[in-house]
Amino acid sequence: MIPTEDSKALVRLLAFAMAGDYTEAEELIRWAYKGCNGTADAEIITEHPATDRIDYNAVVQMWNGTMSRNVPKITKVTPGRMDKIKLRVNNDMGGWKNAKGILEECFQRINASDFCNGENTNHWTATFDWFFSNDKNWTKVMEGNYDNRRGKTDLEKMHDEIAKADAYYEQRYGKPAGPNGNPAGRGYDGPDEQ
Repeated sequence: MIPTEDSKALVRLLAFAMAGDYTEAEELIRWAYKGCNGTADAEIITEHPATDRIDYNAVVQMWNGTMSRNVPKITKVTPGRMDKIKLRVNNDMGGWKNAKGILEECFQRINASDFCNGENTNHWTATFDWFFSNDKNWTKVMEGNYDNRRGKTDLEKMHDEIAKADAYYEQRYGKPAGPNGNPAGRGYDGPDEQ
């Protein structure tokens, strides 16, 4: 028979080894001691139901299979990435079963987003590590903060105004506008527009 203190230490060690982090280890420890009055039996630990384990390969495949534009794909899941994924999935998304649908939707939103694909002023692109780095980034993606806007951008509006001005010039003077306005390159200086 293992002394009580040694059995508690053993349960803690096994729980941490199974869980991989302290938060999950504490849950396993509480489960292991439930109903056994502080003693640990081998049967209690081995009878632990299958946990909602994260399929890290599925996360990678989902990311790489969804990203078809400028967002970089990933080649491997490092221990640091595993820790971040575990935090997001277990703490923020309610476990792997819930997270699968959430991740799929978020990854599709990132792929569809012009902003996340570098079509922004500083050409920044979303990355796998950025998405999982904190609880704010994935939440913003899920809430649609990076979705393409329905209206036109300022640049598109400016191009529309230039096209209107060029069409007006051509209609008014019977010749197309040059790169700087009129064919002489002096801008729009018709006789009645001075």
